[in-house]
Amino acid sequence: MFDLIAWPQNKTVSTVGEPAAVTRILPRNFEEKDAGLFEPNLRYDVPASRIWQLENITAHANGWLYQGHSLLKDSFAGSRQISAMRRLKAVATRHRLPTKRISKGVWITDNWSSNYFHWLTDAIPRLHLATEQDHDLHLILPFSFQFVPFVEQSLLPFDLRSTTFIPEDTTLTIERLTLPAHTAATGNYNERLIRCVAQRYRQAFGSGRKPDRRIYISRSKAPVRRVVNEDEIAPVLSRHGFEVIQGESLSFSEQVRLLSECAMLAGPHGAGFVNMLFMMPGASILEIHPWDTKTNNCYFTLASALSHPYHYMLADTVSKQVESHHDNMIVDPQALERNLDRMCSMARAPE
Repeated sequence: MFDLIAWPQNKTVSTVGEPAAVTRILPRNFEEKDAGLFEPNLRYDVPASRIWQLENITAHANGWLYQGHSLLKDSFAGSRQISAMRRLKAVATRHRLPTKRISKGVWITDNWSSNYFHWLTDAIPRLHLATEQDHDLHLILPFSFQFVPFVEQSLLPFDLRSTTFIPEDTTLTIERLTLPAHTAATGNYNERLIRCVAQRYRQAFGSGRKPDRRIYISRSKAPVRRVVNEDEIAPVLSRHGFEVIQGESLSFSEQVRLLSECAMLAGPHGAGFVNMLFMMPGASILEIHPWDTKTNNCYFTLASALSHPYHYMLADTVSKQVESHHDNMIVDPQALERNLDRMCSMARAPE
């Protein structure tokens, strides 16, 4: 049987930079009654960045990495474990498939990386870290990533020597694999690296125009966390100069260009908020959460890392039987008016 192991064996490790302690500032409109929502994330210890050099690593089309007879834990996000049955099936499949050998490659993904948030905040910082050490990179990606719409454009600014998607019916053995470690726990960030990623995308796709637009990202096409009364809050958004967009209707480069022109970003919690990456430092954020949420603070922490003043708002959910993170919301127009008034009055021009 293949075993999950904590770290790859027989590795060469390069340590890049020093560990750092991050202290985050409370939201600009913070109320003491909401202290419990943010206190767990006011401090984070960023580990030193590490790049592993490994020999003779086998990669499956599904994104699983093997070293000898062991399945590497680095194939998976966090502490997730794979069932024994799935691992046994993988053993049988692996030995039936032809193997192609290649001399070198870099690997940046885990089983969450095809998600827009995790791709941009977990995988891409690992790629940026690798480019700081080697400009001759051959990126290897799981088979399915060739069908993920934002992947191709998001890789263009890195000027990679090549990108290989593992064929569905083949395994790759990489003689020398570069494996950047995760640069921070998911929902946290190595601030230097995430700022470098943001700057790289603005330089590649940004318009260079002075940021003055106000954008509300709608989740009207999403299955959960939609604001069901968006028609009712539309006049409030309009009075404050906000344009309503659906991120799904724009290509990756179009999203970068739009958000590079944005001075204020508002909307319900969701993947569209990753696009604050493309805003200039100093642009303001208003994120809407359900009232009873166990707040996912990944965008509060991202705003802090990018020097974006952060505001929050809590809203009612539609159903009491559905977990709030998977429910839709009803936004009080008067409460939204007050929050937008406050954000606009406190805003400073992005740098």
